Amino acid sequence: MIGIKLFSKKIHTSISLQSEKGKHMEIEFNGELPVHFDGEPITAKNKLSISVTPLALKIVC
Repeated sequence: MIGIKLFSKKIHTSISLQSEKGKHMEIEFNGELPVHFDGEPITAKNKLSISVTPLALKIVC
């Protein structure tokens, strides 16, 4: 069901989604969590650290 909301541009209405803003975030949890890192599936253990590099994405049209 969340996939339908994603592709119909209504993901923000899902109760399964929590949205946060920031340059650096750490998510702590018990056990292992399947995540995607740069499109590759990996398993995170106990903590996930996420950082955003300003101006790192370049788009050429």
